[in-house]
Amino acid sequence: MMGNSITVKKGEIAEAITFVKDFLEACKVRDREKTRAMLLTEEVTVGLLNHTTENGCVKLTAKKSFGNVYIDLTAPGDEFELMSDEMIAEILDTRYESTEMSANTEGAIRSIMVKSFSDQLKYKNNKGRNNVLITASTSRYALLYMTLTGLFAGLIFGLLMNLLPVGIKDAINENVFSLITTVFMNGLQTVVAPVVFFSIATAVAGFGNLSDIGKIGGKVMLAYILTSILSIMIGAGLFFVFQPGDPSAASGIMATEVVDQAAVAQMSEVTLKNTIIDLVPSNIIKPFAEAKMLQIIVLAIFCGVAAGLIGRFSTLIKDLFEAMNELFLKITVILVQLIPLVTFCSMASMMVSTGSDSIVSVLGIVGVTLLGFFVMMVVYCILILVFTGMNPLIFFRKYAPTMLQVFSLSSSNASIPLNMKVCGERLGISPKIYSFSIPLGATINMNGACIQLSISALAIANIYGVSISGKMLVVMCATIIILSMGAPGIPGMGLILLTVILTQFNVPVAGVSLLIGVYPILDMFITTINCLGDVATTFIVAKSEKLIDVDVYNASDAK
Repeated sequence: MMGNSITVKKGEIAEAITFVKDFLEACKVRDREKTRAMLLTEEVTVGLLNHTTENGCVKLTAKKSFGNVYIDLTAPGDEFELMSDEMIAEILDTRYESTEMSANTEGAIRSIMVKSFSDQLKYKNNKGRNNVLITASTSRYALLYMTLTGLFAGLIFGLLMNLLPVGIKDAINENVFSLITTVFMNGLQTVVAPVVFFSIATAVAGFGNLSDIGKIGGKVMLAYILTSILSIMIGAGLFFVFQPGDPSAASGIMATEVVDQAAVAQMSEVTLKNTIIDLVPSNIIKPFAEAKMLQIIVLAIFCGVAAGLIGRFSTLIKDLFEAMNELFLKITVILVQLIPLVTFCSMASMMVSTGSDSIVSVLGIVGVTLLGFFVMMVVYCILILVFTGMNPLIFFRKYAPTMLQVFSLSSSNASIPLNMKVCGERLGISPKIYSFSIPLGATINMNGACIQLSISALAIANIYGVSISGKMLVVMCATIIILSMGAPGIPGMGLILLTVILTQFNVPVAGVSLLIGVYPILDMFITTINCLGDVATTFIVAKSEKLIDVDVYNASDAK
């Protein structure tokens, strides 16, 4: 954080504005934002001086924190209405015969100025001191910087906590870190189903005709399936090259149960036939209550199509879908502001609960998996270049800030609003595409999970000496695709899916315990690649439909 302060008295407004201007220029604030901040500073300073004591002054502090620039003004005085509706009404309703501006008129104009930018002002009076905080400039990287700070602070704090007695550190972990993380994720999971439903329903309702839905939907589905097959091939190929999974590690594998066996049994029943049958719910409440994303998507598509076919009520229903979509996206955006805190807690918790021995024992598996993620990123670059002809480096540069936020969430579903925002605001993709493809991809497109599952399953089989034939590889590929399409995009689901795959190959499921310690980190990378695949596929399909604003895509990010 950087900042400077000055004291402003009556008659020194010009010096204050010069001070603010110099600071904003040093922070490289854009001209429009700089002019607005200077005008607001002048009006607010005058207002504070008018309501302070006779010899009172205003303390003006200009500061920059995590890329955001603020002007903080404080002065002694009684509470007053910074944005007076009465003054505004007076100037609008009263005609003055004099050509000279009265004091009330000047105050009303000041109120109009301040009220027009009220979203960038925060006013409070505390113990006889008025305080106004002006947001001069916001950086799209602010949350990124705070998340990075939380990430490294959590890692360091977690390591230091390991010096405490076991009982104390476990109590802190359970009652503070795990509690905050769990409450946050519960909050996000609450809005995931409405976000998926209303975003897809809104997108489908916006199509002109059913043929457009089929055309774009078919492209998106085909692209998701093809990238899933590619990711499994990458995972299997890297396994056979590096052969991770030392058989000597079998002696140290836990013999106890490590996952929810009820969930494993449920996932073991997943077949192509059952998946198709399960697409249509038996009632409208159950999909939302049980977070069955495929059923929610089907309901959303049906409702979106029907919304355009009900005559005079179509506009009303479409507006309702759009309003509800905005509502739940706004709730999610509010929750996402807590990401830095949750990142700190989750990282500290992981360092407390993860032993160094388990990390070393699976270093080979994790290393090959991370290499697979890197290879998949290269594949995305190639696909974007080949199918769109556009520079993939611009794509990655613009998506990079969102990637870290997605990384910290460890949930494809919870990342839906972040991915839709970057698609529209930074990549120039039409909402007609991303409002449909991003929620769909969060459910059925799990490229990161496909890489991790193929490498982990083959490595654990290698540890136990179970050979995998070519036919078994084909079965594994089909199983991973089906399981990933039917699994919710929530943290930790990969462990359950891995257990299902090992069971089908008659590999002891206790081998999953090897990954328990490091899975929280691995899960973050998995989610990142999953979401990167969703956005990359959306970008490719949007370009094929000519639904990309090229000017937005090529626009500079510099502020």
